[in-house]
Amino acid sequence: MKELQPVEIHRAVPSQSYKFYDNFTQMIRDELKDFKRWKTQEFDFPNKAPFLKFSRPEGVDADVKPYFILPAWISDPVADSLLALKLSINALTRKNEGTNLSLAEGVMVLAPYLEMRMDKASLKNGEIIEGEAASAEVFADSLQGAKKLITANIHSKEAFDAIEQRGVEVINVTLVPIFSQEAKDAGIINENTVVVASDFGSLQMCLEFAELCGLDVEKQIVVLDKGARDQDGETEGLKLMYGEESLNENSVVIMLDDIHDTGGSVDDAEEFVVKKGVRSIYQFFTHGVFSYPADDNVLERFKRGEVKGMWVSDSLPQAKYQLNADEKIHTIEIARLLSWITVASVDWSKKELMETPSLGDYIMEPKNKKLVWLEFCKRVNCSPDSLC
Repeated sequence: MKELQPVEIHRAVPSQSYKFYDNFTQMIRDELKDFKRWKTQEFDFPNKAPFLKFSRPEGVDADVKPYFILPAWISDPVADSLLALKLSINALTRKNEGTNLSLAEGVMVLAPYLEMRMDKASLKNGEIIEGEAASAEVFADSLQGAKKLITANIHSKEAFDAIEQRGVEVINVTLVPIFSQEAKDAGIINENTVVVASDFGSLQMCLEFAELCGLDVEKQIVVLDKGARDQDGETEGLKLMYGEESLNENSVVIMLDDIHDTGGSVDDAEEFVVKKGVRSIYQFFTHGVFSYPADDNVLERFKRGEVKGMWVSDSLPQAKYQLNADEKIHTIEIARLLSWITVASVDWSKKELMETPSLGDYIMEPKNKKLVWLEFCKRVNCSPDSLC
């Protein structure tokens, strides 16, 4: 196996995420032999220009070229995070003019959560909007020089493509197998279970979840859609696209999505199913962003009584440190899963990972959300343009 080296870049990791990254790097070290910590120098010059340098540990020969893992929480302030990432990749991959050698054999970027929302056209006609920045493309440009990116439930197919088109292999880790096991353990999988996709973007996750739980996709899936966004980012409103007969007072509703931000879309979906008589709702989210006023929204939902439980990964610290007072919120630790996949990714391609029984279920290739909807309609014999 090639040598693997986690490095610590303080600029690149928000302070609240240190615990996650410490746990992750410790698990990597547990997998490795003769681990040596590389030295990192970071400071700002008086004019605020940044300095970054990596140095070999004592006793490490110059011909040792490990694979480096770089942490990258692209978060506030985003500009600092992106700059730290670009500086780190440059320092590790830039070749010495005299020897034509670099420190690293390769760089893998570990970014459990990517703050990339404006990553696709959003108007009704689906065209690229003149003057609108695509943050996925900016982030993808920042990865120049890296070989792989490991992330969890990337937000869209467009973001995935933007990164892979720049020569970086994206290993998109799905938490749906973990969510399905948590749901089984909680005893909420039965003949009354209905999986609700709050929009086309979450449908791929919902279908994978339903299949892993052995649910009848034709009878136990409901699909909603929030419609196109206008110039101000507002949506047209929630529409029922499939599964009208599946919701009633006996339904046990499960909602899944990659992100819980302010909770507006989630609230709309909850309100919709509650009007259909639903009284039991369980929710699973990969990333708990919980932007204001999400804290109040979540706790208010619990007070109303329809939402019985919420599961969120620790890819971000908010679920554990902002909302840990409520016993209905369950935090799922994912550092060990990511550490296994990271170690395996040094020697294996994504294709090989996907063909490995113990890991393949956790790698998801994202699809275009409209294509997922069309494939689903064909599967259940439903017209994609009318309510089924």
